[in-house]
Amino acid sequence: MTVKPEAGLVINYDFVWKDEAAKGRIEGKDRPCMIVQLRKAKDDDRQFAYILPITHTPPGPKESGVEIPHQVARNLGLDDERMWIKTHEINRVEWPDNHYPFGVTPNRKGNMSYGVMRHDIGVQAFQQVAEQARNRTLAQVNRDEDIEQAKEPQRRPTRRQTGTPQQRTDNPRGRGGRGKRR
Repeated sequence: MTVKPEAGLVINYDFVWKDEAAKGRIEGKDRPCMIVQLRKAKDDDRQFAYILPITHTPPGPKESGVEIPHQVARNLGLDDERMWIKTHEINRVEWPDNHYPFGVTPNRKGNMSYGVMRHDIGVQAFQQVAEQARNRTLAQVNRDEDIEQAKEPQRRPTRRQTGTPQQRTDNPRGRGGRGKRR
């Protein structure tokens, strides 16, 4: 039996940051994360979870986040250090009805969730994500698409794609000539 996803649910998830995804990583560090929103696909019955990371690092100058009060973190079974829900980056993953999506793992106590975040904190995180989306500054990693792309075999670029010696701009006689090098 799987945990039913809901907004505010705190799970253990291998969150992938946008810069990591750009480098080809498809798995991230297991960390507590909060589901901020669930959406149904427009064309079918698939459901997508939008997941935010929880971290000990406070938001930087160009980042946003919601600090989790110590007592709330303790009630969820998180550690005693200060924590933030980062709201400037998000992972999107399909969450089927009958099993956990790729990346959801048991937490240290063996449970599939920590519990549900206090409502006002979840609302504050959602509002910050919505603001980031409106401003087009929300970094999103679509985990299902990234995993599928990683499974596809990589093709070597052709000579046309990488350029040939004849296309170098340091050739004063143009393409294919044997001009003097500068």
